Amino acid sequence: PAGVKEIATSELESNETLEHLALGEPKRQRPNYVTTEGLQALLLSLARNARRKMASLELSCTALRADAGKALADFLETDSVLTSLDVSGNCFTSEGISTLLPACAKLKRLDIAETSCRGELIHAKLCDLLQKTEALAELSIAYNLLEPRPLRRIARALSSCAPLLTLNMAGTGMETEGVIALADGLVNSQVSNLRDLDISENNISETEAAVHVAKIIAQTKLQSLRLNRNPLGDAGVCELADALGSEPCPPLQSLELGSCRVAHLGASMIFMALRENPMLLTLRLSDNLLDDMLDITLVEALHHIQQLHLDSNRLSHRKLSKIAELCARNRHRVRTKEPRALGKQIKSLLPQETMLKQHKLQAAKDSAEVFVRVSAQSIAGEELRQLRLGMMKSAKQTEQKIATLEATLLQRRDYLDSIKDALAETARASEIEIAEKTEVLTQKENQLSDLQARVTDLEAQLARRRAQHPKLLAEIREEISAALPKTEELKAQEEEMRRELKALQDKSLIGFKP
Repeated sequence: PAGVKEIATSELESNETLEHLALGEPKRQRPNYVTTEGLQALLLSLARNARRKMASLELSCTALRADAGKALADFLETDSVLTSLDVSGNCFTSEGISTLLPACAKLKRLDIAETSCRGELIHAKLCDLLQKTEALAELSIAYNLLEPRPLRRIARALSSCAPLLTLNMAGTGMETEGVIALADGLVNSQVSNLRDLDISENNISETEAAVHVAKIIAQTKLQSLRLNRNPLGDAGVCELADALGSEPCPPLQSLELGSCRVAHLGASMIFMALRENPMLLTLRLSDNLLDDMLDITLVEALHHIQQLHLDSNRLSHRKLSKIAELCARNRHRVRTKEPRALGKQIKSLLPQETMLKQHKLQAAKDSAEVFVRVSAQSIAGEELRQLRLGMMKSAKQTEQKIATLEATLLQRRDYLDSIKDALAETARASEIEIAEKTEVLTQKENQLSDLQARVTDLEAQLARRRAQHPKLLAEIREEISAALPKTEELKAQEEEMRRELKALQDKSLIGFKP
């Protein structure tokens, strides 16, 4: 830990060029004792260096324990530079791995091989990671015990993880049930892009398991498959040979069958299947049950294989040398003959290239002309659009004006109709009134005629009265003169009666109002 702290404080806080840091190595007999204390100091220095470029951190076999999972998870939650993490060979246990996995969604490479975790305790966190990640391209969970039941769920999550390209599940105790679950998930997946699969040391021995491995070869995009140290035997290898010889040709380029108990029958079936398979370039059959009884002509018929590993078998040095020469011949043919053929094709294509350049120049001119015309068309189209918009706007305004005028005209028609009705009513009332006035006028004229007749009579009477008036006036004056003494006498009597009434009032104390 002290050494790691010194490196962290003196170098990592300010280093801007380091891209990969390896503090351990896999399969180390003595661990490099970084421990959790040294790891925390290391991560703290990396977090302080805002300009660092270090994207890969290798901590395999560094004596880390479960509590290191929390430190790494806290760092990964806030960090955006680190994309590769290797903690293999440390005793994280299921607790530490379960703490670490949720924070690994941004990593491109994650190695948790041989960390003493179990599938039944980490499968939920691992499946969540595989469903959420958009970057994880390489994953190793090798040499951890994955029980059959959680393995089925892990297999479904692996098959739905689109970015995953490389998967190492060696030594996980898959056996037949696990192989079937993984094969079903990969074959039925619509998004899996897995290219490299390692399922070595999983005790795959039954023919049913080999059949499902053959399905993976024939029905997926897998390019590299490692099946080392699985007791497949000739029966299992024959199933793989059928998949390699199927149509269309599978894309597998590398197949490793080391220590798989393959004898002459299985090897012969593999070689015969590869005669028409141009895709497989590397085949490993090391440490199997092959000897000089192997038919070398089957190997000589392989024109595409470039690496054939048959070491640790009971084959003579002469046959191994012959096989090495055949592989070298194939590699040389690929390096020489095919480039020569390509050279001839290049020479035959030179005139076409000249014509292509001319066509490109003409196409450039045509493109420029087309661009000018398209630009003019675009401008004309824009002007036409603006004109249409103006016409639509004018039409809309005209329609609004017409609608307004029609509404006004309708109102005026209604007003005219009301005026006509009023005039007709007024005319009828006027006719009635004229008739009434005419009748009244007739009556008045009759009355006037009567009055004129009476006036004539009255004038005649007036003339007669004027003649009689002086006589009547003299008689009236005489009557007035005779009545004046009587008036004086009546006034005197009135005064007398007032005085008597006053005296009676005073005597009786009775008030009378006049």
